Amino acid sequence: MIDAVINNLKKQKIYIEKAEKLPELLSQVETIEEHDTFFSDKIRILKIGKNYLIQEQTPQKELAIRLMNSRNEAKQFVLHRLETYENMWNGCGCRVNYYS
Repeated sequence: MIDAVINNLKKQKIYIEKAEKLPELLSQVETIEEHDTFFSDKIRILKIGKNYLIQEQTPQKELAIRLMNSRNEAKQFVLHRLETYENMWNGCGCRVNYYS
């Protein structure tokens, strides 16, 4: 599975997969960080070889997977997402677009 994910991410920004594939994905990568969003399951930084991935779950129960250029870029993405979720709790009216 992971080879297909990486190959697709080299061509497109986001790879979408069925949520039931999560255990298979997690068995093939190293989980670097995992944070509960309290809105849409967990957001994770994953590592496979030299590649860093972000894995989120959409409200439609899909996995949204992104390829990052570095661990730092992945960390910054997660921090931004967690900040957005925190603002959602505060009633900002903001939303997460998992597909862009």
